[in-house]
Parts: sequence; structure tokens; C-alpha cells
Amino acid sequence: MWSILALGAVERIIHHVIDLDAITRIQLNQLQGQLLRVVIDSPQLSVDVFFDENKLEYWEAHLSDASRQYQHLTWWEAEQIQKAIKTVEKQHLQLSL
Repeated sequence: MWSILALGAVERIIHHVIDLDAITRIQLNQLQGQLLRVVIDSPQLSVDVFFDENKLEYWEAHLSDASRQYQHLTWWEAEQIQKAIKTVEKQHLQLSL
């Protein structure tokens, strides 16, 4: 819980600092739609930073054992793998009926 509160405080400070510099704001706006994942080993913390126009959004992220296999893939690559797995499972289910 403390990490979430600290993250909120850090987010406010970062937004304030970025808003003081128009050039930084323009450069960050060019990253709109991109994702930056920050992983810290000690203390163990993973944060996803989503770049959106005129703002940054932060999410505390945790990898489950099931999702670790996708940790080095893009969202699109992981989605394609999931679709392929579901297609094979569906075909297998139809063959067993």
C-alpha cells in the first residue's frame, strides 16, 4: 500500500516538473501511445508508464507465474500467442466431441 501512495506522490512531482519545461512536454507528447516498464529489484517493484498527450499514467504492475512467459514480448505479440493457443484449444475440444 505504501508503494502505491509513494507512486502517487512521485507522479505529482514528475508532472509538475514536466509542466515547467515546455520542450520536455512536447517531446513526451511525441511518445503518445508508448509504454515504458520500469522494474526495480530492491525493493521489488514494477511500474508501467503510459505516455498520453499532456500526461503520463503510472500503474504498479506485478507479474504472475502465468504471465512471466510474456514478459519480454510486446502486447501485440502476447495477444497473437494467446489467439493461437485459444484456436488450438478450440480445435482440440471440437475433435474430442
